[in-house]
Amino acid sequence: MYKDLVVNLSVRKNAASGRDYALSIASAFDAHITGVAFAFVPNIPGASMGYLPLETIENAATRQ
Repeated sequence: MYKDLVVNLSVRKNAASGRDYALSIASAFDAHITGVAFAFVPNIPGASMGYLPLETIENAATRQ
């Protein structure tokens, strides 16, 4: 029987269904649930890479 669940939390629009499913499983088995989220901020060194188009930096910052 499940007693401890770890769930990946995402900021994507369609991520709510996975979260809701995990909550229903935890409820059905009277289990504990823990959410884990990670924030990724890309490190783009400016001087060492030379010129980078703005689109490259925006894509790196918004990629999920």
